[in-house]
Amino acid sequence: MIASSALWPGSADPPGPAVPVPAVPNAVIDHRASVAVTTALAQLGLPYEWGGNGPAAGDAGFDCSGLTRFAYAATGIRLPRTAFGQFYAGPVVASGAPLLPGDLVFYGVAADVHHVGLYLGDGKMVNATMTGQPIKVSYYRWPGDDYFGATRPTAAPDAADVAAAPPAPKPAPQGYPARIFEAPSAPLPDGLPDVTAPQPPEAESAAAALAAQGVTAATR
Repeated sequence: MIASSALWPGSADPPGPAVPVPAVPNAVIDHRASVAVTTALAQLGLPYEWGGNGPAAGDAGFDCSGLTRFAYAATGIRLPRTAFGQFYAGPVVASGAPLLPGDLVFYGVAADVHHVGLYLGDGKMVNATMTGQPIKVSYYRWPGDDYFGATRPTAAPDAADVAAAPPAPKPAPQGYPARIFEAPSAPLPDGLPDVTAPQPPEAESAAAALAAQGVTAATR
């Protein structure tokens, strides 16, 4: 677990830029992504808790955006509290561009971005899914999903393959619970993801995630 000083408490932050998002050398960016991945994976098995910010904040576990916020707080990057706010903090990964370990992957529609996970590579993410489920590794794509897009909190807004997020629309009203989110479980990674390794285009990562579930273009 990570010291409580690494946790950014609070909730219901308005959308805004992740803080800080400095333009730094790739080696530093890769290091921060690796820290976020390692931190998120260290929370595997903790329970899902609506509004949870983790044991360091006195909660048994995390919700989806609490987990990603905690993971990036360990790198010195402060994210908004909600999945909606985190997506519109950007920078947004260009459609079709490769996803990198440490990217945040989102689900929903523009006015209702309702779930976020942390991408691990190999078509997998670590995420807090829903009440009654532990934090786990899941495939990030599956038949009938509502994948919306990805962001790269470690990237400067003008870096390759990313762009500033679009203006945030008025968010849809939220209730408890927002919805059942059932991303299919995936095997644990063989080791920590190599954040410096080349990654395939996103469409190939999506196809690999589906293929691992026995889903092909003919059966999807």
